[in-house]
Amino acid sequence: MAGAITAGSLAGGAAEGAAVSEALTALGEGLLAVLAPEVVIPILAVAAIGALAAFAVSKAGSSTEQCPLKAKAEEATQLEKNKASGKLREEEVKKELEDEGHEVLGSQVSVKTSKTRRVVDHLIRDAKTGKVRAIEVKSGGATRNKAQIEKDQAMESEGGTIIGKNAPPELRGQSVKIPTEVVH
Repeated sequence: MAGAITAGSLAGGAAEGAAVSEALTALGEGLLAVLAPEVVIPILAVAAIGALAAFAVSKAGSSTEQCPLKAKAEEATQLEKNKASGKLREEEVKKELEDEGHEVLGSQVSVKTSKTRRVVDHLIRDAKTGKVRAIEVKSGGATRNKAQIEKDQAMESEGGTIIGKNAPPELRGQSVKIPTEVVH
């Protein structure tokens, strides 16, 4: 039977698995030298999922039309890749903002608006004006959805209350008008 998984193919897979494990370990150590663990872990998870999916596909040899589970796995893997890419870009933007002299007051900060809660990627104090601004990071061609735009408009025109565990202590509970800048 073509594509059947046998004891022999699994034994060969163990050797491949050891090589992948070594490669992931080296990748993780390299990334940890320059990035925070909360950024590195999702990247390694995506790499591991991708390696596992590639191994399964090589052993099963079926297309997404023949195997709906494979299609779902590939879709999930892509979502994880997008998530990891987004987190990495958020860290890059945070560093860029700090390099420009802006004070990053918090990341993943919740703001209660008249349109419900909005989670801001980075809340900063502008280096030139001293005013609070929200930074929304988008990567890989992503754009804000309708709800995000409505909440951002409400934060700027009506103001929003800064809430949650990631709120900067000096602003927690305060209502502030906050303009949003989208950074790609």
